[in-house]
Amino acid sequence: MKRRVLFSALAVALVAMVGCSKDEPVENFSPENAIQFGTYVGRDASTRASVIDLTGLQSNDSGFGVFAYYTGREDFEGDEVPNFMNNQKVTYSGSAWTYSPLKYWPNNVGEKVTFLAYAPYHDNVKVNTDATTIDYTVDTDVLSQEDLLYLDQSNSGINGTGGTINMTKPGVNDKVRFHFAHALSRIGYTAELLVDVVNDDETGEDDDAEQNPGDLDRNTTITINSVKLIGKFDNEATLDLIGGVWSYGAAATAPVTYELNSTNNLQNNIFTGNSASDDYTDVNQRVINMSNSYIMIIPQEMGTLDANTNELTEGTGIKIEVDYNVVTTDGKLAGGEIDIHNVITSEEFYFDFEQGKAYTFKLHLGMTSVKIEATMTAWDEDTDDTAVNVPINK
Repeated sequence: MKRRVLFSALAVALVAMVGCSKDEPVENFSPENAIQFGTYVGRDASTRASVIDLTGLQSNDSGFGVFAYYTGREDFEGDEVPNFMNNQKVTYSGSAWTYSPLKYWPNNVGEKVTFLAYAPYHDNVKVNTDATTIDYTVDTDVLSQEDLLYLDQSNSGINGTGGTINMTKPGVNDKVRFHFAHALSRIGYTAELLVDVVNDDETGEDDDAEQNPGDLDRNTTITINSVKLIGKFDNEATLDLIGGVWSYGAAATAPVTYELNSTNNLQNNIFTGNSASDDYTDVNQRVINMSNSYIMIIPQEMGTLDANTNELTEGTGIKIEVDYNVVTTDGKLAGGEIDIHNVITSEEFYFDFEQGKAYTFKLHLGMTSVKIEATMTAWDEDTDDTAVNVPINK
């Protein structure tokens, strides 16, 4: 099976205007300088709850969480306790971002507030002691996974610049603009059939676009039951909310499996033959993961390469297992069909998953038809004559 990986970096996308709720001002804070939030979210192709774009963030009741630190005239060191906002929930209502209780900028000259944030919000999230980090675990159940976001300092701050560390009181109408970036890596799948076509070569290049993909017989249906991504993934790690840098504990020792299956995760996973068509719609590439079933993993390098041979050390890379059935109807058979169950596993391979990147694994299912060629052995004639008298004349 050939493997082709397509990927693209996720970039800045949308902007939202924000408002605030009304609440009693805090002592020594000016009511006209209420802290307001604006948001950007790194672009993503999907708007599901667990793959968040700006629309998804606004429509999701969970919103985002904010940790804020009031440090007086001192600079933020990163080991303080969040004393200004501690996992403050911010949600979108109507046309504005709101939170309660409302907070106000300090009026004393030179006093500073630092903001860190993540999304989606959960009430049990807390920063680690004397740190700006949060612990995170990726669920092995794909449908329970979430797209984790963190506040990108390089594009945040007043009018989207300057960052949100050691901020002093801005103008009355200024908002603290948050630019959220994707902390994880995202994986999706496409699949296509290659019927009586070679789908692998020594170069590993994807050259199927240059060849006829073949055509599936109209009596045959192929159903992909499941796709498994298998490897010793680290699914627990610590994310620094400043810079989005991950740190890891002990390396995983047991394989982890992320599975998509026909029960609730796959779409377009049935290939039905149509011999009357020459446009190959029955075999063409299609996205097979549902919009709510991209796989989210903590960014990491999967595979150890030998320093001398550059070959993958066995057991350190990843592999993909595809489970599918090939059903061919035939009225001459008992039951009217032949159903063959196949479980195919790729060779183990190296892959480096980078933060904020979306990857597509392109699955080629190679189908080889049973071909029949008839030959016939020539008669071996006996050169000796045999006389047979019928009837025998005496």
